[in-house]
Amino acid sequence: PTCSFSFWYHMYGATTGTLNVYVVRRGIPSRLWTKSGDQGNQWLSSGQVQVGIGAQFTIMFEGIAGTSFTGDIAIDDFVLNKNCCPVNTCSASKITTTWDAPGGTSSFMGYTQDASDNFDWS
Repeated sequence: PTCSFSFWYHMYGATTGTLNVYVVRRGIPSRLWTKSGDQGNQWLSSGQVQVGIGAQFTIMFEGIAGTSFTGDIAIDDFVLNKNCCPVNTCSASKITTTWDAPGGTSSFMGYTQDASDNFDWS
């Protein structure tokens, strides 16, 4: 069996940009999934996105802004299937998230990383 994941996305507004999802192996990104433009004012499922099998990897989400403020992109409920982790090799402590805000800061639009919890930007 191969590794796959799913997530929900919301892309709404006249000038909504693009949401890309990549798998990165050995520093080389490969695009797995993409959507552009207004998808309606609703949450939609990505379906199962296939990562394949192999060594360590990173899943990277990229949101590209549209031409104005009248477009929003959000993601939620990311689920990595059990085939991504051989028995006894994965734990929540081995899963990390990274937030790359403009200018390389740890805050963005008034949101700041709370380092006291178990979900840390790096």
